[in-house]
Amino acid sequence: MKKIIFACFVGFFLFSLTASAEGEKDIIKETIEKETKAFLDKDMDAWAGYWLHDDYVSHTMINAFFINQRKSWDTIYVNMRKYFESDKDAPVLKFVGDFDIKVSGKMASVAATQEETMFMFGEDRVFIYDLNYLLKKTDDGWKFVSLTSIVKTSFENTEFMNEFRLNWVGYNFLWKDKIDEAIKVFTLNTEMYPKASNTWDSLAEAYMKKGDNKKAIEFYKKSLELDPKNKNAEKMIEKMKAE
Repeated sequence: MKKIIFACFVGFFLFSLTASAEGEKDIIKETIEKETKAFLDKDMDAWAGYWLHDDYVSHTMINAFFINQRKSWDTIYVNMRKYFESDKDAPVLKFVGDFDIKVSGKMASVAATQEETMFMFGEDRVFIYDLNYLLKKTDDGWKFVSLTSIVKTSFENTEFMNEFRLNWVGYNFLWKDKIDEAIKVFTLNTEMYPKASNTWDSLAEAYMKKGDNKKAIEFYKKSLELDPKNKNAEKMIEKMKAE
């Protein structure tokens, strides 16, 4: 009889632990979803409330072009405040698939996948992010310790990404005032992807920086033909014509 009672006690105890762990996972998932919603709503106070405000927290973005790592809460807060105070529209984000949540005591690791739809170069582009969260349980609930985002689609061998990568090379020259080198790269990109509005826009920008407004206007017009919604091209043409 005692063995039966003991077995029942152990079974109930293990069931309670499992139920408790599953309950924590639900809370963690809800915390991540609420933090994301606060970000999309540009509610900085609410968003900041989901993070630990310590020196060891971090926010890292990794893609095929660069790694951007922000360490310490103060650094993260300053950088994020620029977004919250800007007029930039919030991105269109949604989680896809299940959350892989592992809990050990007061720490939790979460892997998730997020999809972002962004209007770029005349059409909607979809980017896939692999996300990894580290959270810590406090008296005020689960708080973010770190977030690492890997832009998975930036590593894909697609026509759009190949064009985008080559354009990035051109801008690396342009930002260093190596204008002639930038023009060579942008010209190559227009030859490889002649129907891409962005390649002509970049080439026009390089010629404008060189002071050749005639060619710059020509290429901005070409970009506009391919993407009539390219407001930047319209603005630059008007600016140069007014000079």
